[in-house]
Amino acid sequence: MTGTAGSGTHRGEPRILRVARYAVEVLAFAATLVIAYLVWG
Repeated sequence: MTGTAGSGTHRGEPRILRVARYAVEVLAFAATLVIAYLVWG
């Protein structure tokens, strides 16, 4: 995962890539919460 903001994106579709990255981060965060709940809950 590279943290380069604004560079390395295909021209013409920066919004969908941004939405996709946001969705991946949200899913990863949700998965972390679920795993923590299963382990300590």
